[in-house]
Amino acid sequence: MATKATKVHEAVKAKFRTWIIGKGATGEGMVPFMYKDSVGLVTIGIGNLIDTTKGTVTDKAQLERAWKSALRRYGRTGLDPKNYALVNPKGAATQSDLEKCWKTVKSHPPKYANSKLYYKDKPWYRRNTRCRLSSLGLVSLFAKARDGKLSSLGRFFQGYSSYPADAQIALLGLAWGKGSWGAAILHSGVGQMRHLCKQKKFACAAEVVRSKYPARSESARQRRKDIAGMLEWAQWVENNKKDKKKIMYFEGVGQTRPSVIDLCPDKTCRKACSLGKAAKK
Repeated sequence: MATKATKVHEAVKAKFRTWIIGKGATGEGMVPFMYKDSVGLVTIGIGNLIDTTKGTVTDKAQLERAWKSALRRYGRTGLDPKNYALVNPKGAATQSDLEKCWKTVKSHPPKYANSKLYYKDKPWYRRNTRCRLSSLGLVSLFAKARDGKLSSLGRFFQGYSSYPADAQIALLGLAWGKGSWGAAILHSGVGQMRHLCKQKKFACAAEVVRSKYPARSESARQRRKDIAGMLEWAQWVENNKKDKKKIMYFEGVGQTRPSVIDLCPDKTCRKACSLGKAAKK
């Protein structure tokens, strides 16, 4: 019989998957073919990286080194042939097929390199590659990446599994995607975020998300808005965790969430919250 903690953890996983896929939180969607992201890293699935070298590589020797580096790191996950199938004509994918597709994508100079419009290059990648991620492969890659992030968050944030579900999902959303806007908040400001979450000041953490780090693309702005909203809602749940009926009522009817000023549990840091400096002693 599963424990309560396990049930909550599984619920967080399911809700995170619904959010990140349903709302296109990565800005990339579910892509079964290989393509290069905004910084030139070969990617597949739901923003799953299968590359360790940024940018386009056309030199054969450098391309071979980049491929071997990617294979060493992702050979058992994103570059595992069992997760792929071939199209035109259909068939089972081999390691050599993946290598050919990967090198084709990596060596192609995209028209919209280093641009938020990089997704416009995707039709070219779809037409010129044969390897396609299977449905099972997509789920497997997503689950492995998610569980790896959860493991890291558990080490960084003391008591992470005891946070309200929305706080867990918000932090997981920030960590999703190496080198992304959200990861920058966690990596460069992890001390501040960790301090705020440890003190259960999720509303203050929402202010850090909103004000300290700009989001350049439309998808990143939407992601920032969603994550800040989830942190605020987590604060409301934390403040009212003893009143189960109140929490169920608000979650059930989708009432307008309270403002940050009403949420902050520490009156002395409200001014600091708006400046994104609540964690400083």
